[in-house]
Amino acid sequence: RLTRRASCSPTADFLTSSAAWALPLAPLLLAGQAVSLEHATTGLETSLAALIVSLGLWMLSAPRRSPLALGAVLILGVFTRPDFALLWAAAGAALTLDAVFAQSGDLRARLRAAIGVAAPYALSALPYALVLLWRHDYYGDWVPNTYYAKSADLPYWRQGERYALTFVFGTHLWLTLPLG
Repeated sequence: RLTRRASCSPTADFLTSSAAWALPLAPLLLAGQAVSLEHATTGLETSLAALIVSLGLWMLSAPRRSPLALGAVLILGVFTRPDFALLWAAAGAALTLDAVFAQSGDLRARLRAAIGVAAPYALSALPYALVLLWRHDYYGDWVPNTYYAKSADLPYWRQGERYALTFVFGTHLWLTLPLG
């Protein structure tokens, strides 16, 4: 006899739905791309960043989640690569919206659910904020030296074109253009 577990999370509902078979499809498709395989071993932080993203997404999709633990894992990604702040913010928004939509009742109950998730999640950014303040106090700048070493403030359109063409042709995206 099949019984369906009652869930209070839209994410958990998806994981138990008939569409859950597609979840492992993305990593398999990514592993088959030559560009992804080539870049997986470049850069010192690439493997660590992949581990942090994978662990964070696994924690985000779990039926029982700790907002503080999830935020702590994803803030490690921000320490690894500052652009991971976008992932940290998006996961926090998803976690908060998930709590709001899972909560039944009036606006007050939904607001309490949102604050109950968003507050501990936001608390996880405290270590990064302290390091950022220390860095600014000690070095006199908000961004690391690598920002200037890589000339991030100067346009480098040729390299961007090269990356875009490598992406389109290396991942066989050009095969899907006639479908658009």
